[in-house]
Amino acid sequence: MAQTRPAQFAGSWYEGDPQKLAATLDRSVGAAEKLDHQARGAVLPHAGHTFSARGIAPFFRNMAPGIERVVILAPSHYGRLDPDRLGFGTFAAYDTPLGAVRADSDPFRRNTAFRAMDEAVAAEHSAEMFLPFIKRFLPGAAAAILLVPRIDREASVGVFADAVEEALPPLERERTAFIASSDFTHYGPRFDFMPFGTRDIEMMLSKTAALDRKYADLLAGHERARVLAERRRDEPTICGLDPALLLSALMERRKFNGTVAGYYTSCDILGKSGDFVCYATILFHE
Repeated sequence: MAQTRPAQFAGSWYEGDPQKLAATLDRSVGAAEKLDHQARGAVLPHAGHTFSARGIAPFFRNMAPGIERVVILAPSHYGRLDPDRLGFGTFAAYDTPLGAVRADSDPFRRNTAFRAMDEAVAAEHSAEMFLPFIKRFLPGAAAAILLVPRIDREASVGVFADAVEEALPPLERERTAFIASSDFTHYGPRFDFMPFGTRDIEMMLSKTAALDRKYADLLAGHERARVLAERRRDEPTICGLDPALLLSALMERRKFNGTVAGYYTSCDILGKSGDFVCYATILFHE
């Protein structure tokens, strides 16, 4: 029997106590704005819940009904990925303090575009942050975790999108939602990214917000060639840009539009600092 992936970051990156965790998730989603559209996909932050819950919540507040599977497209912080394959986990379930989320790996076992990478999936925080939300707000849904390598050509985005589409039967696609896991700019000496200096924090925050908004708007508008061109020029520290590119292609094929539904930084939570991380929420909808 395939094993259950443990909740590696419960009790550190988010609440390990089930009652406290449920209360935190309910409070976050309850505080999110109710929008006019229903989301079928999203780019969401993946830091610890202290930082990411505010950015994750709008998706679960505005989900389309009937979702039975959530495919998490994540970067790999700990495992080396093949440039031409997507990693996946072969687990039977993903544990959370609220109970296990059923894992769905069978669709990806039959295609050579996917490679089993249980060790990397087990270690990946950028996928785990969403699992308690799924268990709380989609308790009967299954989840799949796919690790996305660096993408340098738009043609590669299409190849990966083809592979994901081929793995999911047409009828099941209608009941599948996608999350691309990405924090946005990591700024400051800690991250070796200081294009706007280190002295004027207000200016640093303002220019970084403009940089992030550029990428968020391009992703929302499915302008993937421009994202790749801008990345070659800016070399930004957006850690999930590749999953977001793949999500954009999948959403465009479904004729879903993107809306930037939120943006904030760690400074809004911890106070002003020369080292900060930025978080954006992009929702895709009909």
